[in-house]
Amino acid sequence: MHHTSTKIATLIYISLLEKMVYVVADRGAQMAIPEEEWQKITTNLENIFKAKNTPEALLIELKKCKETFHRYIPALDCWA
Repeated sequence: MHHTSTKIATLIYISLLEKMVYVVADRGAQMAIPEEEWQKITTNLENIFKAKNTPEALLIELKKCKETFHRYIPALDCWA
């Protein structure tokens, strides 16, 4: 996980049973996105367990993650 070719991979692991969230980012992603953004991502994902509709809350937070990633990490041409 920490040695992807682009160095920007991010794994978001959510355990519904344990109500825990783990965010693991490759070096490039970790360096590109400010620490306070990572904290916000983690906190927001942890808060899905307090929502009335956990699956819907998860989808909303994942869309927010996508927006954050796009703000800090340029899109890559995957077909090159």
